[in-house]
Amino acid sequence: MYPLIFSDYPDIVTVRDLQKKLGISRHAVYDLLAEGELGGIRLGNAYRIPKLNVVRYVLTKSAGRPNGHLE
Repeated sequence: MYPLIFSDYPDIVTVRDLQKKLGISRHAVYDLLAEGELGGIRLGNAYRIPKLNVVRYVLTKSAGRPNGHLE
């Protein structure tokens, strides 16, 4: 599944990349990181998130939901 999901994104994504791809706010991304829902690496004052973590998050959150929609 990994090669198919977000194939147009690099293996390490930024908060801005996630905002665009998931259609959520910057604050929502930081909340996911702070709550441990999404694993990322803090480099200075910026986060880098492995795409693998994003794929896991999306698959986990969409499992069991009608039509696979996120919250």
